[in-house]
Amino acid sequence: MDINALTKRSAMRLHTSNLDDTDLKKMCRHIEFILSERAEMRKSEAAKATARTAETLRILSAMEAAGVTLDDLSSALDAKQIKRPLPRYRTVDDSGRVVTWSGLGRPPAAIAKKLKAGVTKESMLIEPVRLVS
Repeated sequence: MDINALTKRSAMRLHTSNLDDTDLKKMCRHIEFILSERAEMRKSEAAKATARTAETLRILSAMEAAGVTLDDLSSALDAKQIKRPLPRYRTVDDSGRVVTWSGLGRPPAAIAKKLKAGVTKESMLIEPVRLVS
């Protein structure tokens, strides 16, 4: 059904012309119910937002009392994130693209192909950079 059929009086009149008064009153009750549901939902969302704001203020106050800054939290979150392992092996595939592998999990196809051909992992090992003092 087109939205205009539900919002324009003349269209509503046309689409409901075959309904009797009982059916129209039933439709009105359904619409009132939908409106009350929406109002309750808005109240609930507003209450959640108010609670969230109050909790945020409580946390900020506790942080201030403990001397914790947002930078401290940011640093803690950065440290908590899982870091990807560094690649340990490197080779070049048939198309000339450099392929690396950490040594964990299944190797990329290019490295697996070379291993199957008899190339050792040690020959593909990425040498650590040594600093000269």
